[in-house]
Amino acid sequence: MKTRTVIALATVVTAALMMGAVVQRVDAGPAAEEWSAPVVFSCGDVTEIPRVECDALVTLYEETNGPAWWRSTDWLATNTPCTWTGVICASGHVTRINLSFNRLSGSIPAALGNLAGLESLDLGSNQLSGEIPAQLDNLAKLVRLSLNHNQLSGAIPPELGKLANLRYLYLGFNQLSAAIPPELGNLANLAALDMSSNQLSGMIPAALGDLASLTFLDLSHNQLSGAIPVPLCDLASLESVYLHFNQLSGAIPAAMGGLINLHDLHLYGNQLSGVIPPELGDLANLVRLSLEDNQLGGPIPAELGHLTHLRELMLGSNQLSGPIPASLGNLTQLNILSLSSNQLSGAIPVALGNLTYLRQVQLSSNQLSGTIPTVLGSLIHLIEVALSDNLLSGEIPPELGKLTNLRGLTLSSNHLSGTIPSSLGSLAELDWLSLNGNHLSGSLPSSLTVLWLSRFWFDATDLCEPGDAAFQSWLGGIGDLRRTDIMCGVRSLSGTVWHDVDGDGSQDPQEPVLRGVTALLSRSSGSLAAIAAGREVVTDGRGIYRFANLAAGAYEVALQPAAAWPMPPDPVEVVVPPDRDVTVPPIGLAVTWQRLHLPVVLR
Repeated sequence: MKTRTVIALATVVTAALMMGAVVQRVDAGPAAEEWSAPVVFSCGDVTEIPRVECDALVTLYEETNGPAWWRSTDWLATNTPCTWTGVICASGHVTRINLSFNRLSGSIPAALGNLAGLESLDLGSNQLSGEIPAQLDNLAKLVRLSLNHNQLSGAIPPELGKLANLRYLYLGFNQLSAAIPPELGNLANLAALDMSSNQLSGMIPAALGDLASLTFLDLSHNQLSGAIPVPLCDLASLESVYLHFNQLSGAIPAAMGGLINLHDLHLYGNQLSGVIPPELGDLANLVRLSLEDNQLGGPIPAELGHLTHLRELMLGSNQLSGPIPASLGNLTQLNILSLSSNQLSGAIPVALGNLTYLRQVQLSSNQLSGTIPTVLGSLIHLIEVALSDNLLSGEIPPELGKLTNLRGLTLSSNHLSGTIPSSLGSLAELDWLSLNGNHLSGSLPSSLTVLWLSRFWFDATDLCEPGDAAFQSWLGGIGDLRRTDIMCGVRSLSGTVWHDVDGDGSQDPQEPVLRGVTALLSRSSGSLAAIAAGREVVTDGRGIYRFANLAAGAYEVALQPAAAWPMPPDPVEVVVPPDRDVTVPPIGLAVTWQRLHLPVVLR
């Protein structure tokens, strides 16, 4: 090739001249290519856009480490900037710049304010830092400004409020701080405003209520405080409002019920108080309503049952009380119902069986009572049922075995009784099963061994484990296992201890069970020394002590003296038969051991 030959020839000539040699020209041959020096770019050679706009582009390249961009085709390599990657021109001006996802670093140059014809500037998802230049307010024709997903810092320039044609402003996922400038309320044409995931503080400006064209508002994941401005409720075009994970306080404005075009309302993770406004039931187009992790109280408004398009209703981790409204059974499009960690009471409404598209039902940590509705077994799309930490009683419905998509079933810390239905072995997708802290008894069904569980909790129950090798091997393969250590075929002895406050020998509703009392067991001998040398356990959170894996025979049970009760109790003699477990009648502890009420001897 002639290019390579000329370069090689130049090297030889240079070396020869340095040595004082005589060099004879060598012809590279007719098939060689012409060699030319690298082009030195100059905006003076550019004719398709004004010089000042060309200079702005060159500055952008140089100040954002252009050589390291992932895509930089033709930049500073041709004198036609309108062909450079990411640049679009019209009528002799730069109108669009899109360099998103392109590894730009450094700061945004103020010179971009000289692009008088710019309509769209997208520098999102890069590594830009520093402040947003106030000079961008010169971009009078700008419709879209996207600077999201960078490392920009400092305050949002109030000058941006001069961009009268702006419709889309995306500043999310940066490190912007200080207050939201009220001047942004001048952007009368703005349709979307995203300033999420920054460090913005102060109150939400009431002036944002002047953005009559706004359909999308995301101020989530900041440090905003104060009340939700009532003027926001005048933005009738709003479709999505995201104010979650801030420090907002006060009541949810009832006027929000007037946002009839709203699809998404996310206010979770704040400090909102008061009641849930019944007016929210007027949001006929609402699809997602999330008010979790606040301080909301009072009942769940029955009016929420009017939201027939709702797919997600998340009200957990508040202070809501009263029953679950049966009207929620009208939400036939619902996928997620999350009401956990409140103070809800009463029965689980049978009407929830109408929610045929339900995938998650989360009712844990309330005061719900009654039985588990069998109709839940008809909700075949369920992947999670969480009912733990309630006052539910009765048996586990066998119908739950029809939920073949179920991945998590948590029923722990209730008053459930009876045995585990063998139908639970049909839950082929089940990953975790929590039954601990109930009054369940009997053998774990062998049908469970077909399940691939990562968590199985059945401690603090009377359930026993089959002793065969196959079942024990299956249990051993479960990573998160909490068990009773009660083997089927051997007997157990258990009882309850409570604080007999009035010393009448009868447990009244206000008299609590006692946790942490040591119970001692030994073979019956009539000797306290024999008891002291025997087995001991401590009462659990339900005041229950349990001795497992006992052979048939006579035993004595006593309670360990404590500082509050200096006198030791008399032992209780118990006979454990070979064919059943024994439950000792409850023991009430009065103020002194002398007033300890003991049950009769069991034989």
